[in-house]
Amino acid sequence: MEEKEKLVRVNERLAYDENGMLIGLYDPRREGVYDKEKEYKRSFLQRDAYKRKLKREARNANRRKQRFVVCYHRTIKKLIKEVPIECLGVLANLLPYVKYNDEGRLYYEGEPINNKIIAKLIGKSVDRTKKLTAQLVKAGVLLTEKKGRSRVYKLSPEYHVMGEINKNLSFTKFYREAAKSKLKMLTIQQAGLLYAMIPYFHFSTFKLAFNPDEPDPDKVVAMTHKELAEEFNISTDSLTRWMKALMDLSIVLKISDGRVVHYKIHPDIMYRQEEDTDYAEMVRKDFRDFEESRKRLGIE
Repeated sequence: MEEKEKLVRVNERLAYDENGMLIGLYDPRREGVYDKEKEYKRSFLQRDAYKRKLKREARNANRRKQRFVVCYHRTIKKLIKEVPIECLGVLANLLPYVKYNDEGRLYYEGEPINNKIIAKLIGKSVDRTKKLTAQLVKAGVLLTEKKGRSRVYKLSPEYHVMGEINKNLSFTKFYREAAKSKLKMLTIQQAGLLYAMIPYFHFSTFKLAFNPDEPDPDKVVAMTHKELAEEFNISTDSLTRWMKALMDLSIVLKISDGRVVHYKIHPDIMYRQEEDTDYAEMVRKDFRDFEESRKRLGIE
């Protein structure tokens, strides 16, 4: 539109020609008329981006309130090759009870955690529990202290911390409250499977992957069902049963083309980035969609 065309300004924004037809938006700072469709579209996109930003900031504020345990990949990856899946299930059940900045000490309802309390958490006898914790002490992931006549436990800082973080190491944040209620509904083997996934959790795609630190999403090597079973030294049938329990609780999401199966972990259970992302919210929606479909179809 030529600058010399007669303009009528309304609220210093809308520009009309001499016949009263809307021809665009008028910006006195630029002294010109601009295509109204493009301006309206740009304005909408700006408003939409601003709304997304506000939602993302709200999610970040909520995430910062949540307590998490840092789980270091290198030592945990070595550990899962050394101890049975039941021992990993013990550790998964202990993570929600680490006290902040207390050298990895564990407390249940204000009491230091001993074998009797662990037996209650994992649903095993005290004798069986003692055998499992003994293996974890031998592996170096559980440390012991004397509390009166009882032996109590804390987590080694080489594996887990809840306080100062060594950011030079790869780690996953395991969110205590989000996991606690779900762990109560898992068997010790199912909980052990969840723990075993920690060092394979890709930081941005949330897939279980051989290269969880790979920055390029197109180069992420996602692990198949068979590869996971081989990596964790369990049968594919056992993995299928235990994965089903994790999927039923919306901890894990299965991605399949009918032949190849990959898995994603819910970003509210585990997370690795500093800030919440729009992609994380998309993954949450995928989990919600599956939950709603299961309810609609009456699938328990």
